[in-house]
Amino acid sequence: MVVRQRQKVAIFAALSAVAILIGSVLVIRAQHTRPLAGTVAERGSSGETLAPVAYVAAGDAGVQTLLAAPHYLTVRYPHHEGEPFSLEVVARSDPSLPRARTKLSCERVHFRANRGVCILPPSNSLGTKAIVFDDKLHTVRTVDLLGSPSRVRVSNDAKYAATTNFISGHSYADTSFVTATTFMELATGASSNLESWDAFVGKRRIDDKKRNFWGVTFLSDDTFYATLGIGQKRYLIKGDPVTKTMLVIRNDTACPSVSPDGKRLTFRRAIVEPDGSTAIPLYLLDVTTGAEERLPEPLAIDDQPEWLDNHRIAYGTPTGPPNVVVIDVDASGDARRPEVLIHDAVTVATAGGG
Repeated sequence: MVVRQRQKVAIFAALSAVAILIGSVLVIRAQHTRPLAGTVAERGSSGETLAPVAYVAAGDAGVQTLLAAPHYLTVRYPHHEGEPFSLEVVARSDPSLPRARTKLSCERVHFRANRGVCILPPSNSLGTKAIVFDDKLHTVRTVDLLGSPSRVRVSNDAKYAATTNFISGHSYADTSFVTATTFMELATGASSNLESWDAFVGKRRIDDKKRNFWGVTFLSDDTFYATLGIGQKRYLIKGDPVTKTMLVIRNDTACPSVSPDGKRLTFRRAIVEPDGSTAIPLYLLDVTTGAEERLPEPLAIDDQPEWLDNHRIAYGTPTGPPNVVVIDVDASGDARRPEVLIHDAVTVATAGGG
């Protein structure tokens, strides 16, 4: 595994000339802020006009008021040069109410119980940092990570967290991307790469040097699902953080996200459409029966869905314009189509109880 890690660092170093330029732009963005108060109406990446977004008055009081009630943590993507990624707090009772911009700048965020993890934008060619924070958004510790942010999840009781970063490539559609998935104990900060754990198909250990892991989702503090990729093949694995072992349980299943009751999960799969085009749509899997169905999301997404409860999933649609949408997977017909939950946001995490 040491050799594998050195190979990844070498690959990343070879791309350092380009990454330094990208990192420099992001550093410049992180050094600027926008006012907390007021209303924003801007254009998304697709050219469509975003809905106006209102903010509470600047200052910690507005943030703490929203944090005291059930809320969502969202990330607002920079729309202008010099603007940072912004971690924002949105009222869960009514996401259209004025939201609060925080002092944290995150590309990815997740929260459970009393702990959250924010992955910062890359600061240089070597990587980034993960900020572990409490329910008041106070920093508990900082963890160095290789690469650029992709996924983060915190376990149900905030015992563990798992982050996935791209070491090379920038999309799961790339044919030669390399990832590093870091599994950490939030109480101590101790961490390890999933590639140092043992993975099995039945009783056979998987020793392929080109294996990648990504997209951890926690069933409980002692069980998680994730993706194992070997070349173009994708496998759903079930992991045990106590024994540090993982077992392949399903083929052709990637980017899982499990429901709170553990009965269903969403995943992605590359397919060829009837017109010959390729797509990576979102599917719903019944864990007990193995039955699966395609969900009605027309846009390409690159976000790990957040289960708001046992029948609603939410995720960002950055190609949209950027909004967080929600699907009721128990509904049918038009009632099952995605609807905007939070305007001008690219990912969401549930926080604050309730």
